Amino acid sequence: MYHLLISENRDPELFSTVVWFLWNQRNNLRLGKGSIPLDQVLQQARNKLQEFQSAQTRTGAALTRQSSSQWQPPPSSVYKINFDGALFMQEQRAGIGVAIRNENGLIMVSSSQQIPLPGTVVEVEALAARKALELALDCGLDKVILEGDCEILLKTLQTASKSLAQFGKIAEDIRVYSSMFQDISFEFILQCFKI
Repeated sequence: MYHLLISENRDPELFSTVVWFLWNQRNNLRLGKGSIPLDQVLQQARNKLQEFQSAQTRTGAALTRQSSSQWQPPPSSVYKINFDGALFMQEQRAGIGVAIRNENGLIMVSSSQQIPLPGTVVEVEALAARKALELALDCGLDKVILEGDCEILLKTLQTASKSLAQFGKIAEDIRVYSSMFQDISFEFILQCFKI
């Protein structure tokens, strides 16, 4: 299969997708779930890769990049939701934090909690983003900007297709929550700033 995918076509994306697909099928068999015949793996992997690539060209909610080194307040009647995650490796724990501010920069509600250590840093950020939107929905907010420092997550949330990443299920939850807002946008910030 390597010869077919890499040597002849020189398509490392397809190769990676096939390897992921084989691993996924192995896990399905191990868990007693259905799997597809091996002779269909290559075509299924091509389909998944094409679906992923086409989703990368679609636009969803705009992802803007904050260029200022100062926190910027949201427009009037919009709330800015900042979220972040932190790892505490020695304790095998992670922390997630959320702050929701109004147009004057006043914190209207905040939350922080420790959670068991997830598998990846992006998962921690995704859990923080999900908690942020849950909190905003609980407060009855309908126009929000979700702002964080995890570009991978924020770009994933823009796409319409399901993520194959380890944090994909959490991203799906976030998309469902996002659909409950009248208006939502995503902003990427390079780092946490002093406020």
